[in-house]
Amino acid sequence: EELDAATRLALGAADNLTQIQGKIRALKDAGQQVPDALRSQLVEATIQLKGIQSSVIGARSEAGRLLNSVKMLKDATTFTEKTKAEQVIKKIFAGDEKTADKVIEQLGNFDPEDTLGMVKFIQQVRPTTPIDKIEEYWYNSVLSNTATHIANFSGNTMSTLLRFPEKAVSSMIDSVLTTGGKILGKPVQQERFMAELGGELSGVRSGFTKGIERALYVMKNGINAEDVNKFDIGRGQAIKGPIGNVINIPSKLLSASDELFKGINFEMGLWEQATRMAKQEGLSGAEFTARVADIVSSPDSKVVTAAMDKAKNRLFQSSSKSADAVRAFRDNLAVINLGRFGEFKPVRFIIPFIQTPANVV
Repeated sequence: EELDAATRLALGAADNLTQIQGKIRALKDAGQQVPDALRSQLVEATIQLKGIQSSVIGARSEAGRLLNSVKMLKDATTFTEKTKAEQVIKKIFAGDEKTADKVIEQLGNFDPEDTLGMVKFIQQVRPTTPIDKIEEYWYNSVLSNTATHIANFSGNTMSTLLRFPEKAVSSMIDSVLTTGGKILGKPVQQERFMAELGGELSGVRSGFTKGIERALYVMKNGINAEDVNKFDIGRGQAIKGPIGNVINIPSKLLSASDELFKGINFEMGLWEQATRMAKQEGLSGAEFTARVADIVSSPDSKVVTAAMDKAKNRLFQSSSKSADAVRAFRDNLAVINLGRFGEFKPVRFIIPFIQTPANVV
């Protein structure tokens, strides 16, 4: 009985460790920095589990099981990142296993947690053609117009500010519907609260700083943190070196602007959900404030995913089947194979942008 109780205690600690690591993974996938408080929780949970394992569990089979759980949790991130990197490399060098194996072997030179380093390495070794370079130069030429960046920044600003009147109206409507349900004997849980306006305002304050960090990350690395952690390397930079860095400034600036507002809207989403959850739990005063702060500092994966999905939706960056269909049609229409010069896809020059226009429509 003591062994069973100890085993349940240890497995409960293992579940807690898994949940914390899930939160960290969700934040990384969203391109967000992991709060120090959450990192501390991870360390404490790991120490707790190891302590239970060493001091309580005596049965060899159960101890082995727990030891294996700890090892799996410790190595999960490393395994995941290396696996993602290898899959990307094999896809890039499909049909050339010898080259792929050589590139994969060079991954051993990187720290297992140096995701950015591995992504940059893959982008550097990825083959490019003259056509790729021409497309990149032309694309950035289109984006070099100052009016383009002003329009993008203004659109993102308006879309973000509209969250406040939208929230006020939806909260009033939901309050009326909730009250009406109680009167009619059909109570329903209120889903929108006027207090969320204050939460979103707090999100703007914290989100601006984090948005700046995301923007600077793009300007420095040429790719956003979210794509880095997902190993979504995109097309990479076709024109290498300092010249390529200068040529790609317009596209980096556009992406940086989007990242600024993505950071703001993401934080607004976190505070919005935290406020709603605390209100639905019937909390008020100091308890309400503490609960909101706790959710924001250590959000679970569902909260993080919802906040990022809403942020992308506000900025018209959500993935959609219609956009994917248009992109596939564009990239496969009238393709001209020019051998070592690459594939010339003329429709790309006619319809260079897909995602945002499709979402606006």
